Amino acid sequence: FGPEERLAFLFYDDAYYYLGVARHLAAAAGSTFDGINPTNGYHPLWCWLLVPVFLFVDNPDLAVRAAAMRWFLLAAAVPWAIWWALRRRTGPVGSVTAAALFALHPFVALGLARPNGLETPLYALLIALFVGVYERMVGRGERRWPPLLLLGMLLGLVILARMDGGLLAVAAAVLLVVHGWRSGGARVAATRLAALVLGAVVIAGPSLGWNVLRFGHPMPVSGRMVSLGAERERAELGGPLSLGNARRRIGYGLEKIPLRFASTVVENTALARPLWKSGKAGGTLLLLATAAMLAVALRQRRRRGALSSDAFALLLLFGVLHYGAYVSWLWTGGEERYRL
Repeated sequence: FGPEERLAFLFYDDAYYYLGVARHLAAAAGSTFDGINPTNGYHPLWCWLLVPVFLFVDNPDLAVRAAAMRWFLLAAAVPWAIWWALRRRTGPVGSVTAAALFALHPFVALGLARPNGLETPLYALLIALFVGVYERMVGRGERRWPPLLLLGMLLGLVILARMDGGLLAVAAAVLLVVHGWRSGGARVAATRLAALVLGAVVIAGPSLGWNVLRFGHPMPVSGRMVSLGAERERAELGGPLSLGNARRRIGYGLEKIPLRFASTVVENTALARPLWKSGKAGGTLLLLATAAMLAVALRQRRRRGALSSDAFALLLLFGVLHYGAYVSWLWTGGEERYRL
């Protein structure tokens, strides 16, 4: 409800690409930003949610306010979804603590308090909902196809919210197979996996197929640009199998990324500079401390049920896969702040 200029300033650059494409989609002009060239350089679900804004709102100022209000409502729902997702095994105190830590952590809170106009809260909300539904459904030994198909369809929405969600699909598939194998053998594992995959394909498949047919690649052009940046870096270092690339990737994994995370947590405090100066030793110690903390958490949660049906274990495996993908292949030095 503030001045138009303030709200317009808070939106990130990429938010206006979403708004531009959504406006053309609402006018039946196709997936284009400039009205001339076709594009798929956006995550589709958030863009589709913006289309109704332009179907019913003609005033540009009011349209930006409506988009921001939609963004805020999603952001406000995220802590509640995290509380609900973890409540079953974590208990009331633990789940409230987890939701509060997420919502009030300075780096996260600033991101969720500023309406950047991007898919961030939608993605976070769907991740929380998916892991919560997964735990409840798999934990009770669900074998029926309809509920498992719905679980897969929810996973498809996660992927459409942001393509990185494909790593959550891998994590869910792995844990689902492990749980099915232990509880009913290979047949149960295969049936559950097939239902999950089919449900995800029904929702995310058409968009990915359109990307391939129209643009020659399942990933949007924005994601391909990130890949090209990392590919260029590998080439400059002598290729993916070169010693220079191996050193750079090890440096990212053991020093740069963990220290960036930690420095962001203590940003603008007396701890920030000495932490960053600790180098690879400090980054490695941070990783070991994090691994030890997570091991203790998993041990505690194991007492309340199989980890293969645990929401926290699913989130953790998703994080490990995400970290591994970026360390080994996608991370480049020029976009550290954004990728955190």
